[in-house]
Amino acid sequence: MVAKWEPYYKHLTQIAMGYGQTVDTIYISGDTVGTYSWHDEWDDYPILHEFGHHVMIKCAKPYPPCSTRTHFWYVKYPNLGDKELAYAEGWANFFAAGVSDSVCQINTKKGIGRTTANDTTYYHNVENPWHGSHFYTSEFEGGPWCEGAVAGVLWDIYDSSNEDPYPYYPSGGFTDTTSDLMTQMYRQVWNVFDDYEPIDTTSCQTIFDFRSGWYSFNYGYPDSLYEILYHHYILGDSAPAAPQSLSANQEGRYVRLYWNKNSESDLKGYRIYRRYKQAFVLPPPPWSPWALRAEKTNPNDTTHLDNTVQQRYSYRYRVTAYDTLGNESEPSDSVQITIQYGQNPESGEVFSFNFPSIVTNIKEMEISLSGDCKNIALKICDCCGRILNERTIKLSDGNLLKINLRDAKNNHLSNGVYFLHLKTDNGDEVMRKFVVIR
Repeated sequence: MVAKWEPYYKHLTQIAMGYGQTVDTIYISGDTVGTYSWHDEWDDYPILHEFGHHVMIKCAKPYPPCSTRTHFWYVKYPNLGDKELAYAEGWANFFAAGVSDSVCQINTKKGIGRTTANDTTYYHNVENPWHGSHFYTSEFEGGPWCEGAVAGVLWDIYDSSNEDPYPYYPSGGFTDTTSDLMTQMYRQVWNVFDDYEPIDTTSCQTIFDFRSGWYSFNYGYPDSLYEILYHHYILGDSAPAAPQSLSANQEGRYVRLYWNKNSESDLKGYRIYRRYKQAFVLPPPPWSPWALRAEKTNPNDTTHLDNTVQQRYSYRYRVTAYDTLGNESEPSDSVQITIQYGQNPESGEVFSFNFPSIVTNIKEMEISLSGDCKNIALKICDCCGRILNERTIKLSDGNLLKINLRDAKNNHLSNGVYFLHLKTDNGDEVMRKFVVIR
């Protein structure tokens, strides 16, 4: 990492300070340039802030997004999709406070490189981000898109002391005296940043991922973590309840999920998670990790059709509910289903047999098929799995398949248990057991 530090240094992009992650360089130019500069190159906090970006780049995966020139310490980023950026900037501010072990972030203008020597001191209170000297506290917006709120949450979790009563909030309405019970300190905070593996990435990118990661690491104090997020305007209310009565049914070749509707007034929708493994193999393989399969944005929609399942695989499903603030519930109880042969979603059974499972006379079997297919692969096996007859049959009578068991290959079928396996050129297949009694 290269640090370009010097009084009066003027970076080409006109930033007051910055970190270039593609060139791994810290630019320390202070208040000598930049319209919105409010610190100078002698301040420890801005330097540590930029070094915090370097630490994240080297230790966290994937790389955080590039920073903009203007920070949004106490208001939401203009693009709500920039919550990852708010999180990266929140981390850098928290990192500077953690290294200095000081909750108050001091920045100065000492007149260096300026036309007037208007020495001024500004500060942020990292723990209470609505408390500072250079903005109107009534404008604090909080939420996961506000870097000040993110920094405050991280500091509260890092901080080993209890606040009782909890600090002042400019908008009022917080009358409880919940203490900061988090004493997990710095290392565990970084673990959640770096080691937790959400669905689409390998590190936390939002405050909601952070909360899930905190629970997944079993760090304890879950109620206090909720209170911290609540007091920093990250969460406005409690998370929804876990959905109830989840069930899974096979509909043709697909799986249909059903569950009961949640009753929360601010409910936004549901998320469906799935894991799978191959069935009917020995030794049994392990389950895949849980993965998000779908997000339902209608709170009244309590069913989901999974049309990506495969035959001879087992699947487990669970569902969570989430509200308009992004709070996600704990998962529902999981359900498991194994996909069987020989069905499609539109018309039920692909194969319709008209012969009994116990055959007393070797005669012609008639099998009706739904769908459009031209060829069928046939296998007849004994109870030990040995193939006694294997051939491909070309359909010549519409969708009616006729299998003549009087031919030479089947005449030798003695009393016993046999298995008929059929597979169409469309990929549909079925296995049917029958017993021959002469």
